[in-house]
Amino acid sequence: MNDNLAVSLLAKVTKWDDKRLSKELPKLSFMARTKYDSYSQFDPGFRFMSSFAQWMSHFDKEDVETIYSAFNKYLTFISPEQIKYLVDLMYSSKIKPFIRDLAASKAGLSRYQLNKIENSQEHKIQKRLSLVVGLSDGSHIDILRRTAGFSNEQILPMYYPNQEKLQDMYDELRKEKLLKGTNRNLFESLFLVDDFTASGTSFARKEDDKFKGKIIKVMKGLTPKEAGSEGAADDESKELSDLFVKGQVKVNVLFCVATEEAIANIKREVGNYLSDNGMNNLIQFDVDCVQLIKTEEISLIKTHPGLKNVLKKDKYYDWSTILTDSYRKGKHDEPYWGFNECGLLLVLSHNTPNNTMPVIWEDTSKFRGLFPRISRH
Repeated sequence: MNDNLAVSLLAKVTKWDDKRLSKELPKLSFMARTKYDSYSQFDPGFRFMSSFAQWMSHFDKEDVETIYSAFNKYLTFISPEQIKYLVDLMYSSKIKPFIRDLAASKAGLSRYQLNKIENSQEHKIQKRLSLVVGLSDGSHIDILRRTAGFSNEQILPMYYPNQEKLQDMYDELRKEKLLKGTNRNLFESLFLVDDFTASGTSFARKEDDKFKGKIIKVMKGLTPKEAGSEGAADDESKELSDLFVKGQVKVNVLFCVATEEAIANIKREVGNYLSDNGMNNLIQFDVDCVQLIKTEEISLIKTHPGLKNVLKKDKYYDWSTILTDSYRKGKHDEPYWGFNECGLLLVLSHNTPNNTMPVIWEDTSKFRGLFPRISRH
């Protein structure tokens, strides 16, 4: 569908007159060119205006203005350029200051002596003794590695590394010239990074009286195989715990974008896990993000005039497709608000989170969303 045909269809389904079209189309066309057309999950040859016209055609006449006003006011689309900027900020505003403060403490310098700290040998050591782990394929860890200048020997693209890779990292630490004579050849800081979280449940949760989630798996991997051990012998297969100094592991979980609820949930569940397993004294743990979505911002979306009444109409959904087992693990009394009823209107350029309302991302024979998503499950 070309843009001219899309505009004709849009005028037909919205019943906008020429005056209204002349007001709305320039805004939509500008956003399409600068952001929306970059969405990775559009079909080949498909662009935003075509998708928008098709999407609007699904709604009843009396619902068109409500759904459009909510989209127009609250939709946040994070473009590839903005993702890169957020990853850059993750390093400059979160990781770099953390490493710098550690170096200042070790070197006995004031944390305000920035030049002295960053030019010190201790700063170089602290940076080398930092391990960065991606928590999903959307972590953009390749961008972070280049921005920060980390080496391949301190980057794990995924949180479930094989023993061969861990062995290579262990060996490289032993050979690192920077560490010669320091008696320090194990990682001291761990950064777990990802692009987005809205509920936090995929990272840490308690289910059937068991702790589960990506971060929980990492924490289990940090548990020494034998109490009191400082790592396995050199000829044994390495585990993640063998790469860290026991009792001195500093874990920072960092997201490009996160909700207040997700940050609080992860802190609580991981804290409970560490406490229940007697690991509070072994691991220092924190969670942070670059861009925080506040709870009151989501409340504004959920209370947008008439929006809930539109979303409640079952005719806009194929619940047999949307309500998967993984979707049901979150709150779903009002599933039209998205996974765990998060109520977001957020789209990432490479995919749409399922915490966003399904009318935005649903892709079924009954209804095609504005930004169809690819499910990870």
